[in-house]
Amino acid sequence: MCFNAAASFGSAVVIGGIGGATLPLVHDRRQIPFASLPLIFCVHQLLEGVVWMQIHAAGGTTVRTPAVEVWLLIAWVLLPVLIPLSVRWFEPDPRRRNLMLGLAGLGVLVGAYLGIGSMVWSTVAEANRHHLEYRIPAHGWLMAIPYVAATIGPMLASSARFVVRFGLAMLGAMALTVVVDAKAFSSMWCFFAALLSVGLYLHYARSPSAKLRQPDLAA
Repeated sequence: MCFNAAASFGSAVVIGGIGGATLPLVHDRRQIPFASLPLIFCVHQLLEGVVWMQIHAAGGTTVRTPAVEVWLLIAWVLLPVLIPLSVRWFEPDPRRRNLMLGLAGLGVLVGAYLGIGSMVWSTVAEANRHHLEYRIPAHGWLMAIPYVAATIGPMLASSARFVVRFGLAMLGAMALTVVVDAKAFSSMWCFFAALLSVGLYLHYARSPSAKLRQPDLAA
C-alpha cells in the first residue's frame, strides 16, 4: 500500500476483518476461492507493512527481502492464475468457462515471465514519494495488457452480475492508478482492489444463500 507501514497494517486489519466476515456467508462452496480474495489482499497489505519497516530499518530506500519476494509472488504470479480459475469454478456457461480457462493459461505465462524475471533481475521494493515501487523485470511493461486480460477479463466475462461489477470496479482502480502514478501501479492498484473487497461482503450479506442461478447470480 502507499503511504506508510501503519496505514498498511491498519488496512490489513480492516480488510482481514471483512474477509473473515464474508466467508461464513458463502454457502456455495464453488464461490469460496473468489470470496477469499479479501484475505489474500489482507496478506498483501501485511507484507507491504513489513517491507516499509524493513526499508526504515535498513536506513535506505530499497530492499530485497523474503517479504518482497512473497509480495511479488502474490501480485505477479498468483493473482493472474487464481482469479480466472476462481471465477470459472462457479461459472455455469461452458463457453465462458472455456474462455476463462484460456485466460488462466495466459495468466500462467504472464506470471512465469514476471516471476522468473523478478528473480533473474533481483526485483527490489523502493520507497518513493510515500509509496512503494516494485521494479518490473526487463520489458515487463509489455505484460501489462495480458496481465489485465488475465485478471480482469474473466470477471467481465462472468454471467454473475456481482462479479462483473467487481471486475469493472477493479478495472477502474487500475485506470486511476495509472493516472495517479504509473510507476507505483503494482502497489497502488492492489490497495484499491483491497478496498473493493467491501463490495464482496455487501453482496454476500444481501444474498446470504449465494445460490447459483441460471443464467445469472442474484445481484
